[in-house]
Amino acid sequence: MASKRVQGRPSDRQVSLVRDYVEAHLGGQIELADLASVPGLSRFNFSRAFRAAAGKNAYAFVLQRRIARAADLLKAGNLPLEIIASAAGYRGAPQSRRAFREVMSVTPNDYCKECDDVAVYHQAT
Repeated sequence: MASKRVQGRPSDRQVSLVRDYVEAHLGGQIELADLASVPGLSRFNFSRAFRAAAGKNAYAFVLQRRIARAADLLKAGNLPLEIIASAAGYRGAPQSRRAFREVMSVTPNDYCKECDDVAVYHQAT
């Protein structure tokens, strides 16, 4: 992604490109240098600018998106946690389970049960 190097705060378009990059690469390793290269900033300037634009650091944003992907896949059906973990960019189920519980305050298993309870409730009404 050859883009003109700019200084300071990224434009809305550049932030959108970074978000798109994260979504497209959630299943793999996402390095700060890769994210910084999208808007053409140094890692330092990108980190500062991303926090200013998004209200959180890039690591927190990627973590949030990984957990959201895992939650969506858990809601969607009967995929094994190992597959969900891989799709969300984790090395394995234990790492995914730990991160999910830390962010969501519930294990993936309990989250699935809650989703099932809500689905049963909506089907009954």
